[in-house]
Amino acid sequence: TMPWVQLTDEHLEQAKNILKKKVFVGIADQMDETVRQLREYFGWKEKEPFCAFNYLHSNPSNTNPHPLIERGSETWNLLAKKEKYDMALYHFALELFAGQREMIRMVKVYRGGGA
Repeated sequence: TMPWVQLTDEHLEQAKNILKKKVFVGIADQMDETVRQLREYFGWKEKEPFCAFNYLHSNPSNTNPHPLIERGSETWNLLAKKEKYDMALYHFALELFAGQREMIRMVKVYRGGGA
């Protein structure tokens, strides 16, 4: 969050509306499904089989070790309170991501690609 701005529920709702109306939602820890959805939606074809899969799984770029924080611990609760709007927006993005699957299926049907 931006330390110089006191976030409110109104900010959260504005961010949710932006995600819902203007953004294709991808989830970093579900990158295979994100790429699959993008390929379906845009009709992208791979020039070589498994190109995207091999790229995504060969040399991960974000492999820095991070300590795990136990859910319910003092640190967890402090972060959850401080970042409550970020967490709420992330959970909303997960819902949108799940819903995109059906939307993409309908786009494919509309374009004549079957179900």
